Amino acid sequence: QTGPSAADLVNGAEESVLADILYHYGEERASRRIARAIIRVRAEQPFETTLQLMVVYTMLDPASLVASNLLIAVGYPGKLARIRLVQVIFFIPAVILLGRWQGIEGVAAAANLMILLGIGILYRQIHQFVDFSAARLWLRPLLAMLVTGGIVFLVELYLPDTAVWVTIILKGVLITGIYFACLFLLERQESVNYWQLLKNMIQPYARQLRQK
Repeated sequence: QTGPSAADLVNGAEESVLADILYHYGEERASRRIARAIIRVRAEQPFETTLQLMVVYTMLDPASLVASNLLIAVGYPGKLARIRLVQVIFFIPAVILLGRWQGIEGVAAAANLMILLGIGILYRQIHQFVDFSAARLWLRPLLAMLVTGGIVFLVELYLPDTAVWVTIILKGVLITGIYFACLFLLERQESVNYWQLLKNMIQPYARQLRQK
């Protein structure tokens, strides 16, 4: 493969660059503290595995973002600010202790535990205002994600070495296609209902355009 990987970026980027990436692309308010912890740990041992760096946090972050937006939507932004404060208070000692104990893996674990803690508190708060089934909300997407990950892992074993941009495109197409195909099979009736609803919404506008 050619070109820098995510590990190269984390191992070589300055603290301010890492913090900006975490804040702008991950919407992580503790970005500067996380970046500072990464700098400290990589001075002793470089980050090696992209999977270790990104996968768990990337999977958990959308759940945190959805929960945060829901809490704001029901009119409680102050609760969200307090939850973020709890996360920061938890993260600072956790990243120091786990980082010293387990090195890079400890930093990754601290970040993942921080976001898990936030998700748990967020959904407990939201449940007071919005009636939803956590199993129905997450079980099918989780199954689709596990199936997708397994298939991509098997395909990767037989994927020939090629340019990094080709690999990224192939993986992106494969992951997107398999994931949404699995979701459609698992939520077939919901998908049909959603498509019918969308069709009913569009039809009046389509008729108006034809009449003109």
